[in-house]
Amino acid sequence: FLPVLNNGFVYDDILIFHSELPHFSTLAQSWIHPQVLTYMTSAYYRPLIYFIFQITRSLSGYEPWGYHLVLLCLHSLTALLIYFTSYEFLKERKHAVLGAATSAIFFAVHPIHVEVVSWASATVEASMSFFFILSLYLFILFRQNAQKRYYFFSALSFLCALFSKETAAMLIILLPLYDYFFIKTSLSKKHNKRHYLLYTICFALYYALRHLNLPSNPLSSINVGFGEGSLRLISAMGYYLQNSIWPITVNPYIASVQTTSKALIGSLIFISIFSFLTLYTFKKFKATAKKKANLKKLNQFLLRKKK
Repeated sequence: FLPVLNNGFVYDDILIFHSELPHFSTLAQSWIHPQVLTYMTSAYYRPLIYFIFQITRSLSGYEPWGYHLVLLCLHSLTALLIYFTSYEFLKERKHAVLGAATSAIFFAVHPIHVEVVSWASATVEASMSFFFILSLYLFILFRQNAQKRYYFFSALSFLCALFSKETAAMLIILLPLYDYFFIKTSLSKKHNKRHYLLYTICFALYYALRHLNLPSNPLSSINVGFGEGSLRLISAMGYYLQNSIWPITVNPYIASVQTTSKALIGSLIFISIFSFLTLYTFKKFKATAKKKANLKKLNQFLLRKKK
């Protein structure tokens, strides 16, 4: 992806860097938007992105290379986090380092990311991904080591992810699922629910700031009904799953995904296959872990019996 350093501004980049960013004259305006709002800043509250853009502007002005460099750095750091996070899931298995390294390299160079890495304005996705995975990684360390510093910085990373893009809110669902499937904790116990309190507070803070900075109905200008939105979501999921496996049609600009009957059927097939393989892999992983645990208990029993 290094050639993107020679790229200029394209598509949404022109709107953001030529029309919006000049209205931000101080770093404080990243968090409290200026009165002159365009479509992007009136529909979304992503203050960390404009904070990053202003820092970058102070270093490279409005030259595209500076923004592309920041984007590449975020993408590289996210790949590094993929390694450490994958290792935490694989460390009790053979060739854990190799598996984690493969995951990180696959993430770093996969062509499916060309759409994100090529646009300077896609810092939105890159920043959200970095802080999202950082928050998850720190939460895993917290659950394994019970050190509160990991918990605090994980929640802080989650807040940064929210300030990058609102879809980071999905982490609130992901963390209990991690506890249930990997830590084997009961989600109904009051003690376990406390682990998610700080994340809930972070989300409430984000929502309050968003409400203060945006119109009462910020997405009113986006005329997409529930049915059409659902069809687009299914088509988009199928498109990206397909190109994750066979990336021959990816390009830096996807104006819209097709919602024809053929595209929807293909998407549903890919989603079904992916869901089946994911469930099968998880069950196999779980069975292997249970088998190892039983063998460990058996060895301990035999050792006690010898004594």
